[in-house]
Amino acid sequence: MLPEIKIHNGWLQNVTHIPSPHHDERPENIIPSLLVIHNISLPPGQFGGPYINQLFTGTLDPTEHAFF
Repeated sequence: MLPEIKIHNGWLQNVTHIPSPHHDERPENIIPSLLVIHNISLPPGQFGGPYINQLFTGTLDPTEHAFF
């Protein structure tokens, strides 16, 4: 059975939400038409750690790993 999707105040519940500095205000009366869910690992095949959050918040240090 698939888990129930819960939304509260426009946000999915039971997921990690990491605000990005790479956005601006949505124009008035515009409804989102796309949800992007990323399923990646950094470096490839290595799960966990801080690198995904750092990538999407613009704080990834390219000298931390040869892949970057």
